[in-house]
Amino acid sequence: HSLYALLEASNGEFARAAEQAGKALTASRGGFQLNHILIHSAILEVQLWLLANARPGAPGAAIPELSAAAADAAVREALNRLRGFCRVFPIGWPLLHLRHGEYEWIKGNGTAAIKHCELALVASRSLKSEYYEALAHRDLAIYLDADDPARSRHLREAQAVLGRLGAARDLARLRCEAKIAEIN
Repeated sequence: HSLYALLEASNGEFARAAEQAGKALTASRGGFQLNHILIHSAILEVQLWLLANARPGAPGAAIPELSAAAADAAVREALNRLRGFCRVFPIGWPLLHLRHGEYEWIKGNGTAAIKHCELALVASRSLKSEYYEALAHRDLAIYLDADDPARSRHLREAQAVLGRLGAARDLARLRCEAKIAEIN
């Protein structure tokens, strides 16, 4: 269900994406398994996408099933479930902080978003996870003000690690979002 939710969201079918994310969340209740990090991550990604699209003026704002309050509640539930997973499997902490930072960014809380990215950076370094470290650098490069000197350092670090790891999709997202951040 979580993969169907991602597919539906990417096709702009927000109501069906919300339905599939709900089914995935229901199916994953009742304990933790290592593959639940993938399920919770996919659910959370969809819920964040839905939240962003439920805001006034966004493409999903006209969908009755997609209220900002419902999307916000779903994101908070998914964050709590991922947090519970992390208490059992610490490998999830960097991802939790990255997603929580994205949630704060969507909500307009830039300071909190940066704090969670910094926590993701610390967690990924303690786990020696270069990929999540690069994602934390990427998000910091996007969230920091254009005139912040640390922004360019985070951008370079993210590009270097993502390039070395061959993470083409994440590298493309970084370049796109960095350009958008420069414009705004």
